[in-house]
Amino acid sequence: MNEAQPPPQPDSIATQAKVVMAMLAERFQGKPLKVGIKEDLKAAYPNVPDAVIKRALGRHCGSARYLKTLAKGGPRYDMNGTTSGEVSPEAQETARQELADRTIAMNAKKAALYKQKIMEKQQATEKAKAEQEAARAAKKEEKKKAWEAKQSAAKAEQEARKKAARLALAAAKQKPDQVVPRSAKPAPAIVVKKKRTIEKP
Repeated sequence: MNEAQPPPQPDSIATQAKVVMAMLAERFQGKPLKVGIKEDLKAAYPNVPDAVIKRALGRHCGSARYLKTLAKGGPRYDMNGTTSGEVSPEAQETARQELADRTIAMNAKKAALYKQKIMEKQQATEKAKAEQEAARAAKKEEKKKAWEAKQSAAKAEQEARKKAARLALAAAKQKPDQVVPRSAKPAPAIVVKKKRTIEKP
């Protein structure tokens, strides 16, 4: 392998850890690391903070790819790519258990998400059904009110006609004074007075 070169020094710990992780992935290709490689990294990169190295190793060694390689066993490697010990059965079992736990957790998460989607779909269906029922009820109520208004108008019109008929009948039964037109009145009688003749003595 190439000689250790100090990685660039970004600002944040998270960003620096990503740089170290990229270096580890490229250098070791997922191979098991030697026990105590943290000290080798600190010696190789004295300018990198201990928190950055610790974080980068935690992420690298906790990846599914690394755990799968660790579960298979085999030799461990140091910074120079030289074998340095073997993966112990205990480490293999720990890796397998971690992978199994992650699988269980992932399946549980998927099941929870699936259940949530089913519930959301059911809620959406129920909501749509309720909205449809509300719309039908509103339409029915609207028709009912329109029918009642029509019936009320018809009843009012019928009452008005009855009232008009009663008034007409009452008017017909009354005997109002006959008013004779002036042109139809008879001419006043002309009284002719005879002159009395008085004889002279």
